[in-house]
Amino acid sequence: MIRCRNHTGQLCLLIFLPIAFLLLPNFDQNPPSDSGTAPSPPQASLSPVRVIIEASGLRKTIDGSSAEAVKVLNKLIANDPGAAGVKNWARFSNRLLHVQMHASVPLTNLFVFSSESDIGKSVAIINQTGVPIQSELQMKLKKGIFTISRLIMPPQAPSPQSVESASFSSADSPPIAKQWLEGAVFSRNGIVKKPCFLPPGSAVLYRFTNRTLSARSDYYTLLTQLHQLAIHHPGPARKMRRMLEEGVSDIHTLYERDISGLHPALLAVGQAQTFHHDMLFREALPANILAPIGDTMEHLIDNLSRTGAVLMGLVPSADSKFTSTGANRTVTVSLANTGSHTVAIVKLFVQSDPSLKGIICQPSDAAVFRELRPGQTVTASYQLSAPAGVTLKSSSGIGDISYTVEGGPARFLVRPW
Repeated sequence: MIRCRNHTGQLCLLIFLPIAFLLLPNFDQNPPSDSGTAPSPPQASLSPVRVIIEASGLRKTIDGSSAEAVKVLNKLIANDPGAAGVKNWARFSNRLLHVQMHASVPLTNLFVFSSESDIGKSVAIINQTGVPIQSELQMKLKKGIFTISRLIMPPQAPSPQSVESASFSSADSPPIAKQWLEGAVFSRNGIVKKPCFLPPGSAVLYRFTNRTLSARSDYYTLLTQLHQLAIHHPGPARKMRRMLEEGVSDIHTLYERDISGLHPALLAVGQAQTFHHDMLFREALPANILAPIGDTMEHLIDNLSRTGAVLMGLVPSADSKFTSTGANRTVTVSLANTGSHTVAIVKLFVQSDPSLKGIICQPSDAAVFRELRPGQTVTASYQLSAPAGVTLKSSSGIGDISYTVEGGPARFLVRPW
């Protein structure tokens, strides 16, 4: 089923088509109160407590409260079989950020820590207060083009009165939800605000990825790989390098927030990728030599396409759920236009996990939308079925989204959690 809705919810189109966290280094959390005594926990209430969380620059000191926060989050992860990938996704480091919390009432057992990596920032907010929290994260970001995503870990059990006696059960727990949020573009330092409702016992992890830095890292990694290739195979290495260099100025244009650089940049990298695929197909060079170069090219193309999506105000999503039979999965892929320009020829599809054999996807063709106007969302649903003995997971279906910009296609993949 494919449908298109605007932001008011009005139906526009209906078509039917065939973190181990290794126990992370002591992450810090500002004390909830400056007084000498700990504040009393608030009385349980149906009304959420409003909390503003500010994350800014790097800090050098660490206090003991962060170890308790990591302990609670690690316990949440350990007791949820579906949370194993959180450790890699969260991208926390020991480069901690200053965090300040401003709550409408005194709170205990609300844990927050944040860190910075080479290509962005991450934040974890863990609600063990016993009351619902309406949070507003205010993240200070540097110059760049950012994609923003988050994982919401739902309550696994009633919130404990004491963190030390916390006991969680993953049985019948709701699944982790991954959400892509509207991105941010900054010509200098700026602040982005993201609200989130947290029931007692839940947690949310944010990831802010600077696509400018990530693409630059990919490009220089690629040049290094080609330099190493040239030691023994100078011809192919020089040819791919010349192709890539044709797009250098366009990549620079794109990351100066000019969308006109996207199509020629993708063409240049795509040309090198085609030459790489041809060598792989002809077995001109050993696959173990070519594979790392191909992975870096694919990652660079993904970075460029996501950069274009942010500049155009496009927000993707992918959701995977079991069908009523429990044997199959329905994967729903969407693309929302929060920008100010109409996007032409949007295609939505679902790929199955290449490591699984015999997966059948219905419908078998991509859903094609002639245009996506500002304020509209296009959606397509696909059903994945597996042969006997093959288990489908939420990651078994991968959203495949392409759109047209400046006369050329851009494409990226969106993975459900």
